[in-house]
Amino acid sequence: MPARLKQRADFLAVGKGARVHCAPFSLQSRERSAEVAGSLADVPRIGFTITKKVGGAVVRNRVRRRLKEAVRVAPELPFVAQSDYVIVGRIESLKLSIVQLQQELAKALRKTGRASRSSQTVNASQTANHGLPSAPNAVNDGSKHPKRIENQ
Repeated sequence: MPARLKQRADFLAVGKGARVHCAPFSLQSRERSAEVAGSLADVPRIGFTITKKVGGAVVRNRVRRRLKEAVRVAPELPFVAQSDYVIVGRIESLKLSIVQLQQELAKALRKTGRASRSSQTVNASQTANHGLPSAPNAVNDGSKHPKRIENQ
């Protein structure tokens, strides 16, 4: 079971790390430095936050409780030791079951591992297309929108 994030400074530090967005929540993650780790060196820490945009206090607390329960009953989630995580809840989390929330969380955790490595290398085709995937039968003349070639 991960430990809890409670200090505002820790939440702000994690907010500067990698982010993964999905329908029921956004996941923010950041690796902890050695001096901050202290006695919790091998334990991941997790924090929950729900903005007022989600709804009133009752709705926000329901979202928070569901997300906390999804983390609590799934010890097999791939949290990385010496890392901090913040889950920013959304109203859509109330529409999913606990099992579905756990699946979304597992996918998001896998993406954060890839995102931290892949963000360091930029593919040449991504820079040519301004980060957009190239469409089949498309010509990119350097503008933002590739021109489509019609088959004759």
